[in-house]
Amino acid sequence: MPDRRDRPASELFRAAETSAAAMMITPDRSVVQSRSARPASEGDSVDLTFSVHDHDQITVVSVAGEIDLASAGQLRDRLAGLMSTGKYQLIIDLEAVDFLDSTGLGVLVTVRKAALSSGGDLGLVCTQPNIRRLFEITGLEKVFVIHDSLDAALKTS
Repeated sequence: MPDRRDRPASELFRAAETSAAAMMITPDRSVVQSRSARPASEGDSVDLTFSVHDHDQITVVSVAGEIDLASAGQLRDRLAGLMSTGKYQLIIDLEAVDFLDSTGLGVLVTVRKAALSSGGDLGLVCTQPNIRRLFEITGLEKVFVIHDSLDAALKTS
């Protein structure tokens, strides 16, 4: 068995970060593996679905599925691809997102910073209480403008 000291520090950090992120404590104080840390089984799909529409100068990206460790890269790549074509005024519609973890939140924060630095912005559409609560408990409802409908987002952007 290889000694931990033989592994680079960055690899050890990633392993520790993954282990910590993998655990959740349930209300009955039992510890379980989080959804995002579970390896995908053969029947599981980690694909997100996207629908992209332009409304004047605003690009609306509707996302469906679970945004977690396994799928956040797809969201990052899709949004980076749009920004590489000069689309910096974005609205992300999260109405069909069933689950969002800290990896997905990190992607949204990173993309918003990139959009702002290029003269654009990133707004969100979300009415699902469980997803909205995640933004509230992390303080990110102060970072993002979160709209109750796509129409409201388009009117204020």
